[in-house]
Amino acid sequence: MANTLHTNIINSFLVRRLSEAYVHITVEEVDNTTISKRTIDKLSGIMNVNTFTAALESIIDNLKETNPSASIKVVDEDTSQILNNSDRNVLVSTEIIVKFKFLNV
Repeated sequence: MANTLHTNIINSFLVRRLSEAYVHITVEEVDNTTISKRTIDKLSGIMNVNTFTAALESIIDNLKETNPSASIKVVDEDTSQILNNSDRNVLVSTEIIVKFKFLNV
C-alpha cells in the first residue's frame, strides 16, 4: 500500500519519537526558466504532530491554489527525502519546494 503525503508527513514526525519538536519550515520558489530561487515563506516554532501536519498541509493547499501549474515538492531536510515523489509534471517552469527540519533532534 502506498503512503499518502499526509501519512508521510505524520511519519516524519513520529519516527523521531518526540511529543514536541522545534521545527523550521521554508518555502522556496525555483524558476527553471531563469535558474533562480527565492524564499517565499518561513515558519518556525515548537510543534506537536498535529500542529506540524496542519501547518504543512495548509501551506501546501495554499500553494496549490495560488500556483496551480507549479510542481510542489515536500522535503524532509534531515533525511534528504522527498515525501511526495509522484509528481507528473516533469517539465515545469516553476517548482515550489517546501522544506522542513527538526532543529532539536
